[in-house]
Amino acid sequence: MKAVTLKGRTLACAIVVALCALLAAPGIAPAAPLGSISLACMHERDGVSVPVARDRYAVVAVATASVENGGVRYATLPAFEEVSCDWSSLDAEGLRERSRAAHEVFLRDGMAPVATIVTDDAGRARAAELAAGIYLVARIETAPQNEDVLVDPVLVGVPATVDGKLEYDVVAYPKFEDVPGPQPDKPGGLIPGFDLPTTGDMQLALVGVLLLLGTATLWSSRRVAEGSSDSSAS
Repeated sequence: MKAVTLKGRTLACAIVVALCALLAAPGIAPAAPLGSISLACMHERDGVSVPVARDRYAVVAVATASVENGGVRYATLPAFEEVSCDWSSLDAEGLRERSRAAHEVFLRDGMAPVATIVTDDAGRARAAELAAGIYLVARIETAPQNEDVLVDPVLVGVPATVDGKLEYDVVAYPKFEDVPGPQPDKPGGLIPGFDLPTTGDMQLALVGVLLLLGTATLWSSRRVAEGSSDSSAS
């Protein structure tokens, strides 16, 4: 009976020691809560903001994140190692450049997204229950009515820092622009099919040549007319 009691006490002590060690261990941060990414897809046309509806987007994990002492540390996933950088130090231009680079890797290697979402009639979509990290959000299917609208891929961090606080429900605003239209045919200046320099000297010189040609033609016509008159008189 004493042996059983002793074994029980020993096991209890071992459990307590293990728990204390886990709690006191440095560098072990509690798991960050799950977050979400909401898209607000609006495009301005003729001064009016209209929703870009019924497009499908892929949400692809690029890096994991851990929250420590109120800050966020990132670790790039192996699939995107070639675009790895100090994510926390990126400015707006750097973020756009990394977004394009990550998008190229995604298109080339075809890794599976963690979620796909479709914008509703208001141009909104939401991916929920996302672990802390950095995600590439890119359009993968375009609705017929949006074929003439381009959109840039975006990188979104979960959580994001808003007013000095970590926000786990992040709203992203993709940038849209119209597809460039065809360039109108050039009329070719004074001579159709021939591109002229736009310098004033060349234009004036050409006008002078045309005036001389016109004068010569008129003079020649008069000589022919005079010759005909002389012949008739004879």
